[in-house]
Formats: sequence, structure tokens, C-alpha cells
Amino acid sequence: MNGILLRLAAPLMSFGEHAAFHYRDTLPFPSRSALIGLFAAADARPRSEALAPDSATGQNPYTDLTFTVRIDRPGTRHTDYHTVGGGRPHRQGLRTSSGAYRPREKSTLITERVYLADAVFTLAVQGPDPFLEHLLKRLEQPAFGPYLGRRACLPNEPLVLAGPHPDPVGELLHHVPLSLTTPPRTDLPPSRSTRTASAATTHARPSSPASTGMG
Repeated sequence: MNGILLRLAAPLMSFGEHAAFHYRDTLPFPSRSALIGLFAAADARPRSEALAPDSATGQNPYTDLTFTVRIDRPGTRHTDYHTVGGGRPHRQGLRTSSGAYRPREKSTLITERVYLADAVFTLAVQGPDPFLEHLLKRLEQPAFGPYLGRRACLPNEPLVLAGPHPDPVGELLHHVPLSLTTPPRTDLPPSRSTRTASAATTHARPSSPASTGMG
């Protein structure tokens, strides 16, 4: 089955599993619901219509999608400290489960949000060819800004690596390079081969810049 290749990388991302209001956890990898939300936003679908049937086919367009996730860099779990509702007038503060307003002395609610810091995932997304081509165009020119689990978690570029591809899982496993765990060292002296290559290119005729692959 054909597919497209995506790269999910960001300073912070979160894929909720336990979503109690005061504590929001994250899975160690992108969830299906988070990916569908990303696609629906790119396709101009509001949250209330993310899973609505397609007007042309009468079916949910995401049902037939299959995801294969490669963990290039698992990232580090980061817990962010939040306070909600403090400093507001009593009748504009938070409510309890019964609908009443919280007492003034308890108007501030402490919450924790868990993120993955500096994680990188590479994905193969497989599905029907017409929808993949449509999805690819939408991801390259999204209607709503893409984010990785929470609106503050904007993805790095490139988001789309390739596609449609006849064997996206094989490409993912054997050809797409892994992201570096740490940045390359820049404080080391160049090796002899590097110095020789640099000297050899000093007198070479200038050429057009080469394209840079994924780091």
C-alpha cells in the first residue's frame, strides 16, 4: 500500500493518555487521535467535525489510514507547572463539579502538564491513493496551523519528507536516516582528510550550493 513519510520533531510535544483536568500525561509516542487531529486541522476541519463523514463518500476519511512510527529520539519527559483561575473575580473563576464557584481561598487550581522534550519521530502513513495525495497537499499548505498534541507545540521543518511512496515502511526502516541524538561537534579540529578536501576546493571553480538532507 502506498504511503507518505512524515517527521514529527519539536522542542515540546504531548500526546495525552490520562487527561484528568489537574494532571495531563503523555504517551511516549504519537497517538492515532493526535495524528488524526493534525490531519483534520490541515484539512480545515473544526474540532467538532474532525471525524465527520466526507461529503463526497459518506465515510470517515481517516478510518483506512495505517500508521507505522519509528522512534528516532524518545526525548525527555518534562512536567510543566500551571496555575488556573487565580486572581479573577469570584463569579469569573473556576467552577466545581457541581457547578458552583470555587471558594475565594481555593480559587487557584494547580495543574501539571507532561511533555516530551526534544523528541523526534518518523512516520509512514498508508492509505488510499486519492486521499494520500489530498492529505499531502493539505500538509504542505495547511488550513489551520499544525501542532503536536497541544497548540503551543509547533513542529519543526520538514514535516513532510516524501510521498506518495510505494513501500513507505521499507523506506522508513532501511533508507530514511535517523535524526542525530546530539548535535555534531564543532569544537574539534578538522581531520587531515577534511583539511585536504578543503584545500582542494579552495581553487575550484565556484558551484551552486548543494541541497542539505535531514539531520
